[in-house]
Amino acid sequence: EGDVVSVSLPTPLGEMTVLDHHIPLVSTISPGEIRYTLANEVTEVLPFSGGILEIRPESKVVVLANP
Repeated sequence: EGDVVSVSLPTPLGEMTVLDHHIPLVSTISPGEIRYTLANEVTEVLPFSGGILEIRPESKVVVLANP
């Protein structure tokens, strides 16, 4: 949990990158890696085996993922 500049993750239709003011969306996410970039430009990577992505209107991203 925290403030990030971007989030990139795999979906069934290909990789998706979420930036500020993205349209609201719900999608499944494919097994792979979630990459997110913090405000200090540090990018972190989290492996996972799939899950669900929700992009909320107030520029919040919620990821429910299996480790």
